Amino acid sequence: MDTFKNEHELIKKIQLCKDHKSYTIIMNHYHKRINHYCQHLCYPDLALADDITQDTFYQMYQKINLFSGKGSLQCWLCKVAYFQFLHSIKKKHGNNQLIDNVISEDDSLAYNIKHDLEIGLSQLKKIEQKCIRLQFLYGYSQNEVAKKLHLPVNTVKSHSKQGKDKLTNYFASI
Repeated sequence: MDTFKNEHELIKKIQLCKDHKSYTIIMNHYHKRINHYCQHLCYPDLALADDITQDTFYQMYQKINLFSGKGSLQCWLCKVAYFQFLHSIKKKHGNNQLIDNVISEDDSLAYNIKHDLEIGLSQLKKIEQKCIRLQFLYGYSQNEVAKKLHLPVNTVKSHSKQGKDKLTNYFASI
């Protein structure tokens, strides 16, 4: 994922003086990707996804000082969104033991899923990996992927389909 050139400067402005203009620039840059991630978390409740996206950016503004800069801002925002999602589940269902167990087990499940996905992706051609990652992990459209990779859109569609087919076969076999 490319980051815009002055992201770190914008973050510092928000951290130091709660600069609203810098916040707006960052929010506009990441909104589509974070909302796409929230839609995957909340499916089929897209209204909830919109609420969590909004809450995520509110929390970013309020707690930007907790962002250390060691990882990417997008990953940090996804983590904030995930915790907002978990908070909404607990709020909706109460703090019963079942929800607490699901949440506590979620980290090991996420690790296993990520591990399996990485193994599956490693079996794809590099160009298929790039197309799949950009579309499904970063939320880019096929047109955006084509521009990023300097490829025709139909080529991106072809690589994506081939990659998805290979992943489907891989996951069917495990």
